Parts: sequence; structure tokens; C-alpha cells
Amino acid sequence: MTRQLPDRIETARLVLREPRIDDAGAIFAAYTQDPAVARYTTWRPHRSLVETEAFVHDCVLAWSGQARSPYVLTLRPCDDAVGMLEARFQGHTVDIGYVMRRSLWGQGLMPEAISAMTRAIFEVPRLFRVQATCDVENRASARALERAGFTREGELDRHTLHPNISDEPRACYMYALCRPNAPQQTRSGKGVELGNVALVAGASVDESRLNLLFSAAWPSHQVRHFGPILERSLAYVCAFDGNRLVGFVNLAWDGEWHAFLLDPTVHPDYQRGGIGTSLVNKATSIARLRGVGWLHVDYEPPLAAFYRRCGFRPTPAGVIDLGQVPRDRG
Repeated sequence: MTRQLPDRIETARLVLREPRIDDAGAIFAAYTQDPAVARYTTWRPHRSLVETEAFVHDCVLAWSGQARSPYVLTLRPCDDAVGMLEARFQGHTVDIGYVMRRSLWGQGLMPEAISAMTRAIFEVPRLFRVQATCDVENRASARALERAGFTREGELDRHTLHPNISDEPRACYMYALCRPNAPQQTRSGKGVELGNVALVAGASVDESRLNLLFSAAWPSHQVRHFGPILERSLAYVCAFDGNRLVGFVNLAWDGEWHAFLLDPTVHPDYQRGGIGTSLVNKATSIARLRGVGWLHVDYEPPLAAFYRRCGFRPTPAGVIDLGQVPRDRG
């Protein structure tokens, strides 16, 4: 029987793999017995290892069918389970659920895992939509989905029973990320089709690929550590031609009303084909969906027309040049 997803997916910090029977002890210790982890789940905390062993046995069996693929999450370089991420197949849609050890919360690991799984899902031609629900009070779960590029589509009343907080079904938010429509334009003067270029918010991308892109686009680029930058971002968007990273833009924010468009970059081989505009438009849409009131950008005069086409208008502002930014990065 052909499996719908690979049995192993790797990111910069995590490995998503098939579960094993001997994972039960690590899973019980990591999260199944923790009431804080189980608060917004559909199951109650496990009272004994036996319960977790039965759960893991069911997960192992699931891989022999076509209905769902539950992945164990391990944190490099160890192979001990620290969480799970499950894909449930519903026609052209995949519904996901996830959980992680409490001590690892707030480090951006779950968005990293969700992004990697979503990439793998969209490599399957018949799959077009990835979705997830979370309790309306589960802000951490909503934030993980948003950082992975998912859009909140609405609120579903009386949707899911979370037995650890209520005996009645509770309202949930529906989040989704859909396979992007392939742009139809070509690179001006190059005659190369861009139909395979996809924009992905919150994609799992390592620093070496980002530095390679920036070095090609900006002659004065020096190697940067992007990890801490992306962890603090409101969102970021990557452009991929197959597995090749060809574009990037970052959204920083002040935690409330103001967001800042940073580092819009397109590989020289792909410039003047609409990718930069698409990246900025995607970032603008994400900022709007996250409730941002004002989106700011700084640029050098030669880029004024580009940003006008993207919807920005010039405003009076003050700035002190501290002499740290190379002039070609404007």
C-alpha cells in the first residue's frame, strides 16, 4: 500500500518520524500525563503508562492504513519523543492535530514542524488544503498556526468537546492553509516560466539557504544568524521554485498595531517577474489578518515606484542613520 506522506520529515531542529512501540515511556513522561498539556485536548491526562502504551500501539497501526499519519516529534540530536503531529486525510483536505512537551513551548518548534509537514502535504498532487481547529481560548495553539502561515477562517460554535475544561462542546477557531495558485507570468526578457514558484508563509528554511539567497541578491551581504530574527517575527514568507529558495520577506512588529516590512529579497535569476510584488502582497495580507493597523517600510528612492505599486504611500518620518546598513540594502 502506497503511503500518502513520507515516513520521515526533517527540519533544522526536529525530526518527524513514524512512532514505535518503545516510544510509550518517553511520550508518557513528556506530555500524556501532564494536565497543562492536556488542557485543550480531546483526551484526559493518562493516569498510567498502560494508557499511553495503548495509544502508541494505535498510532503504530495507523501507518498501515490510509486514514491518518501520526508523527512522533524528536528534538535533534536525540531520538526521544517530545510531541506528536498528526495528519488526517479527508479527500483533498488534511486535518492536523499536534501536542508538545510543556518545557519546549514558546520556542517556535511547533510552527517549524507544522510548516515542514505542510510542505510535504503539498507535494502530493491531490492534496490542496491543510486545516486545524483550536479552542477560542487556546492562544498558544492559534499563534503556532499563524506563525506557520495559516489563516483564521472563522469561529465554529459548539464544535469540539474539550473534557478537561468543559462537559459541553466549545467554540473553536478554524485555521487553514491552501496550496497557492501558480502564477502565470514569465520572467521579463528571460522567457522562463514561473508557474512552479510557490509562496509559503512560515516555511521551515535553514540559515544556509537564506544566506545563499541573500549573498546572490546583495553583493555586500555578510553571513547572518536568521534563527533569532525569525523567532521574533510576526511572520515571514518564502518563495520556492521546487526546493530552491528564490525569494523572502520578513514581517517584524511592535506587538500591537505597527508592523515593519524587512528584507524583501528575490534571487537575481528570478527578478522582474512579479515575485517581489507577490511576496510583499502576501506579507501585507498576513499583517492585515493578524490585526495590524499600520505596515511600514523604509526604502531608497530608486525603489519608490515599486513600493507605490505595492500600495505604500510616502509619509513624513524621522530616522537617524547609524551607519550600520550597507547602502545596497535600501
